Amino acid sequence: MFRQRLLQASIATLFATTFPLTAGEKYEIESVFSTVLFKVRHMQTANAWGRFDQVAGTLDYENGDLTKSSLALTIKADSVNTNSEKRDDHLRGPDFFNAKEFETITFKSTKIEKSGEDYMITGDLTMLGVTKSVTATCEFYGEGKSPRGDQKILGAEATFKVKRTDFGMNYGVPNIGDEVTLIVSVEALEVK
Repeated sequence: MFRQRLLQASIATLFATTFPLTAGEKYEIESVFSTVLFKVRHMQTANAWGRFDQVAGTLDYENGDLTKSSLALTIKADSVNTNSEKRDDHLRGPDFFNAKEFETITFKSTKIEKSGEDYMITGDLTMLGVTKSVTATCEFYGEGKSPRGDQKILGAEATFKVKRTDFGMNYGVPNIGDEVTLIVSVEALEVK
């Protein structure tokens, strides 16, 4: 009996050493240090820029390996800000984001792959009640420590290109471009 327990303990120790069972770390997006920008061609001549002021989300960071991790973002549609109150009111309305009916824009990753120095993040983007798979190029800035030093922080920036008509946002095409570039820059703080 003693030998059997010793053998079981030895196998368990070997297994744990060879295949460490560590859970992923959970991070929350720090909205004050995170930004969602967008640009779209206006009148086929220049880019019109804007941002969303309210973004939240989580990152499940698996054993220091971004390719095994998952990301979820939520953007408040009515937080759109283009530095023009009249234009922002129009963007919140039914011609564009229809923010009263569709309060949030969400993204949930389904796959993260290494691509040279960068990463490719594929996931489901939901806007105006329509979900499409999109892929972003992501530059992962790495890990650091919070100013207090008791929590880890991570930083990354991803760039998406989407066609707004794929989500049913058809107003103004082609004078307002169909292709929209989204730049999502986030800092995430470890949840203790």
